[in-house]
Amino acid sequence: MAASEIAPGTDLIVTAHSHARVTREALAAAKLGGIGYHPSLLPRHRGIAAVEWTIKEGDPIAGGTIYHLADRMDAGAIAAQEWVFVKKGETAANCGSARWCRCGQKLLAEVIDHAKAHGSLPAKPQDEEFATRAPDSLGVADSL
Repeated sequence: MAASEIAPGTDLIVTAHSHARVTREALAAAKLGGIGYHPSLLPRHRGIAAVEWTIKEGDPIAGGTIYHLADRMDAGAIAAQEWVFVKKGETAANCGSARWCRCGQKLLAEVIDHAKAHGSLPAKPQDEEFATRAPDSLGVADSL
């Protein structure tokens, strides 16, 4: 997304499960920048296929993150997170899209309410020591 695509007076750019890049100029065109939803507890499982890798890795706890859009994929400051237990036998097809997406809707509403009330977004830097990257497929992970 380029700056020319941002309407004048835009307060906030919001993405969810998006792999499109939002340019630095586009983020600067919005009063509060941009946030995205990612279906993992960032910094764990950055990239696409996060739900699948949560299941494949046997993570007992998963969740969702609202994060600030940044130059690197899924690496911006965390605005909000919520966790859920992963039930035995769950698969990406039968658990992730329902429970973790509801988690994202709730978190997004909380962050937007905060922005309305305070004119700013919460931001806590991600701890790079714990960053992992979910591969684009269920093959070998890319490097961070």
